[in-house]
Amino acid sequence: MLHDIHLLDNDYNYTPKEQAEKVYMKAGYHPIRIFYQQNDDVVPGVFLQMEGLGMEKRHILESMFFVEKGV
Repeated sequence: MLHDIHLLDNDYNYTPKEQAEKVYMKAGYHPIRIFYQQNDDVVPGVFLQMEGLGMEKRHILESMFFVEKGV
């Protein structure tokens, strides 16, 4: 979820291939929520990337996240 937009859903007919959506945003903080179901035989892995004008696709680093206290 980005703000209140449900961007990706890989529940039905799961595939390990990259999933992507284009979203145009202004500079600033943008809340995201990630939900996943853990299966005993699979190690979870979520990798987020971003790209933009003049910026090649790159991983979103943990240091780029802001966690609101009390949430």
